[in-house]
Amino acid sequence: MPAARPVPTKLLSIDGINFLSFTMGPNYGVLGATFKVTRALQVACMVAVIGMTANFISEVVSQNATPPPVLIGTLSVVRVSMPDPCTRN
Repeated sequence: MPAARPVPTKLLSIDGINFLSFTMGPNYGVLGATFKVTRALQVACMVAVIGMTANFISEVVSQNATPPPVLIGTLSVVRVSMPDPCTRN
């Protein structure tokens, strides 16, 4: 197997906040293509889940209902586990 070529890191900066952009990585034939397609599907699923969650929260707020404690706990744990994009290392 040939040596993997280095993947250049591209830095995206918006209003002084630096974000690491998605790099495609080295090509490894069918396995690499499968990995890239899987990553694209993961991004699509993540966007769909975020949209459905936002819609659900919007419905709860518009009905002036109390959100279930399980939902609040789940969203809190997910938010705490995510890195803060505004923090600079």
